[in-house]
Amino acid sequence: MYPEQLPIFKDLNPYSGQIDSNNRWIKLAKLVPWEEMDVIYRKHFDTKKLSVIKNCRLIMGLILGQMFLELSDREIVDYFHENPYFQYFCGKDTFVAKLESKIIHPSLLSKRRRRLGSSYTQKFEREMVIALKKKGLIKGKKLILDATVFPANITHPNDVKLLNSVREYLCKTILDVKNSIDATRKVRTYKRVARKVYLTFQKTKRKTKTFIRKKRKKMIQYVNRNIKQLDILLAEARTYMTEQSSTLKQWSYDP
Repeated sequence: MYPEQLPIFKDLNPYSGQIDSNNRWIKLAKLVPWEEMDVIYRKHFDTKKLSVIKNCRLIMGLILGQMFLELSDREIVDYFHENPYFQYFCGKDTFVAKLESKIIHPSLLSKRRRRLGSSYTQKFEREMVIALKKKGLIKGKKLILDATVFPANITHPNDVKLLNSVREYLCKTILDVKNSIDATRKVRTYKRVARKVYLTFQKTKRKTKTFIRKKRKKMIQYVNRNIKQLDILLAEARTYMTEQSSTLKQWSYDP
């Protein structure tokens, strides 16, 4: 049976076991549907690895803490080691000192959010909103979340990624304009080569300043090339449309 309520810290210096049971984290711990979330959480992992992965209450407790406190992954992990009440909320029955290492690496939170997906986090959010509304802890129809906690179709852009988005838009527009003039015409946009450069950049985990600068320079070159190609095609398209309009006027019949 999944424990709905953990005992308060038995021995906690310098507090000598004197802990405020009315603390917000202790109250909130009773409202979270930990057992239901844990069942869904476990389905996202190989059964052989369940014994080594970080448990649901710790991970979702940290994520929920981010939602309320609007902290980054690194900041919420630091907050965990500073606040015994929050540790209790995350499922710890004894105080966890930071010492040499943290309870988890901050990057693990981002990895867990990606693995669990938006459907799990949305379900978690709905359950929490309902529970908090019933207890009167929040009011209104909406709960605004920090975008860094539950990202949904949101990415963290960088120069190369933004340049690639611009390049893809340009290539698509070039194709559309070219087809409106002559569908058989070929325009060399280097989109495959440019995409390969972009994917190489994305897959490289450790990016040096020199590496980033070189890839950014290449992407700028591809974008500039595509802009010039689009300008030429747009000028041709305007000329083509003018000629077509003149031809139609010549052939028009006014009785």
